[in-house]
Amino acid sequence: MQMLQVNKSTILLFSVILSSLVSGCSTLNPSPISPQTHTVIEQAERQGFVPALYDTSLVTYAVWEKNKQKTNRTATETKQNNQNQNIQDIHVYIEGDGNSWKTRYQVSDNPTPKNPLSLKLAMQDTHKNVIYLARTCQYHFDKEKCKSRYWSDARYSEEVIQSTNEILNQIKTRHPQARFLLIGFSGGGNIAALLSARRNDISGLITIAGNLDHDALNEYHRVSPMRDSLNAIHYATELKNIPQKHYAGSKDKIVPAWLAAKYKQALNSPCVAIEAIKDNTHHKGWEEQWPQFLKEALPCQQNNATKIS
Repeated sequence: MQMLQVNKSTILLFSVILSSLVSGCSTLNPSPISPQTHTVIEQAERQGFVPALYDTSLVTYAVWEKNKQKTNRTATETKQNNQNQNIQDIHVYIEGDGNSWKTRYQVSDNPTPKNPLSLKLAMQDTHKNVIYLARTCQYHFDKEKCKSRYWSDARYSEEVIQSTNEILNQIKTRHPQARFLLIGFSGGGNIAALLSARRNDISGLITIAGNLDHDALNEYHRVSPMRDSLNAIHYATELKNIPQKHYAGSKDKIVPAWLAAKYKQALNSPCVAIEAIKDNTHHKGWEEQWPQFLKEALPCQQNNATKIS
């Protein structure tokens, strides 16, 4: 398993380039993307986000990375810089479920998000190391490996969490002393929490409209339970001591604010904070307020040493 960096390109060519880079992935085909998503990715790349591929035991994931360091360095300067980078948090933004369903009853054939909110938030993060992590089979598609269950009933399955965890392990090979601040939007919040529950290098966990109890949420929406998926709220013991904050929109009808409150009650820990943001919906309001949220410290952080920004 290895990280494969993609040279500068437009997203329209992204999948073609991936095909030539990933050995054994001759079935890798482009995933159509909406004009809005294409525009956001172009903006991100202009800001210094570099597209990359991470090969895992499940599928190959699309990732964009921003690392604010000078490129013209001597070997000594580069070594020193890497040492300095190692002791800093790496902010990892995990995308939501994306375009997972065509209708209430029909699974989508392309889970790539039409509104990549996590990427939009990542673009506002001024931290030195910022990574945007797409979900399973978003932005590119391997016909042999990309099964629709991985963005429907099994979107939070053990295979999905394990493969995402492998990406963090690969990143750690370049930053062995670094810790991760995981930031997840919607279903990406459940992924972030499940990753936090199994790692010992998590400095903090933040969710935005996070689906922290998909059993309760699916019951609320009167849809079938995801029996093949893991559920963050079931890992209260592993999660309760991790500094974390969960933002919910007071007008969010997709992931209502009461879900975060239910999660906080289950963990029953001073390290868990929630905040219902007035007038925010599932998608609206977060971009405008995110810079301010980035300035806030998480509960239980020693001397508030690890602020988000």
